[in-house]
Order: sequence, then structure tokens, then C-alpha cells
Amino acid sequence: MDLLDSDIFVLDLRFREDPRYQVNRSFLAKGNQPRATTIYNLLEVSGILSFNLTQEALLSLYAEFGRRYGVTVLFPPTPDAQALPAMIRGIFEKITRKMTLGDAQILWIAEQHPEVEQLVSWNTKDFIGRTALRVLTPHEWIEAQG
Repeated sequence: MDLLDSDIFVLDLRFREDPRYQVNRSFLAKGNQPRATTIYNLLEVSGILSFNLTQEALLSLYAEFGRRYGVTVLFPPTPDAQALPAMIRGIFEKITRKMTLGDAQILWIAEQHPEVEQLVSWNTKDFIGRTALRVLTPHEWIEAQG
């Protein structure tokens, strides 16, 4: 399963003049295998778009996001009081590798789901060398498909 980063969705929804837009669109259209994103990605996209959308449009985007993009939204394993410190340690360990909190949360959730094999992002530098997952751009993903 591919995990898609927030920037792919933001580029699709807001930056049609970006030179990467057509490659991004092609990538989104070629999803023939299961894809996912995390709840943190969905919240990040919602936060970015909240400045330009009405509350109704924002709620609609949030509610329909998985269906719109054909992705499963992954959540962290439900922590009980005893598991919460381990989750925080796992996220903090990512932060010690020079990651933002948001990227650390996204990567930690991805790594908790064994079906996630690779992470697709336009900002691969934020993840390469910080995970055992394969990390590639949408362009690299398309090239790898042949």
C-alpha cells in the first residue's frame, strides 16, 4: 500500500499552475493498488484549505476525502493509558531525526500499519533516511510503474 503525503492533495486542490500539477494528476489517476493517508495528513490539508473554504465546504472536503481520492484514512492505534507513553516515545524518536511534529506523526502511523510499503511525497527529503519505507515522488512512482 502507498501512503500519500499532504502535499499531493494540496497541489491537486489549490495549485493548478504549478509545473508539477499534471504529473500529480496523472499519479492520482493511476492508483490501481490500495492507497492511504493518515488522519494527520487529512487534518493538515483541511487546515491549509480552511483559509479559502467556507465552513460547509471544509466539512464536505473532510467527510468526503477518502472517497474523493480513493484512499483509506489511517489512524494511530487506539492508545490506552499504558500504550500512550510508547506512542509518544515513537513519535519523539522520529523528531530526534530532525523531523517536524506533523511529519513525525505521519511517519509513525505509516510504520504502525504493516501493509504500508512506501510513502509518496513531493517532499521526499523530509522522510528519506528516517524510515525503512521506500520514499518516492509521484514522478518517481509513475516511472517505476513502467
